[in-house]
Amino acid sequence: MTHHQPSAVIDTVEERRPKRRAAATPGKKKAGQAGILLEPLPTLLPPAPPPAPTEDEIRFRAYLIYLSRAGQPGSPSEDWRLAEQELRAGIRR
Repeated sequence: MTHHQPSAVIDTVEERRPKRRAAATPGKKKAGQAGILLEPLPTLLPPAPPPAPTEDEIRFRAYLIYLSRAGQPGSPSEDWRLAEQELRAGIRR
């Protein structure tokens, strides 16, 4: 009766694993890859501006400004202008 050596029939785990490549250094060329630059691509589009405040948001902020005066004299158009300015600057209370 003959016994087979398992190592002769089955490859070892190490032999079956794919070889890993060394990571490329950004901005450098690897030997044998002439003409291939490994630098990051420039951003093609500028970031989008924040969305403009809606009329309802401006109206509500102007109302809050009116309420904050607690009955003191003021101007609805000035409240609106200030509300719009605050919302465009990103001040959301």
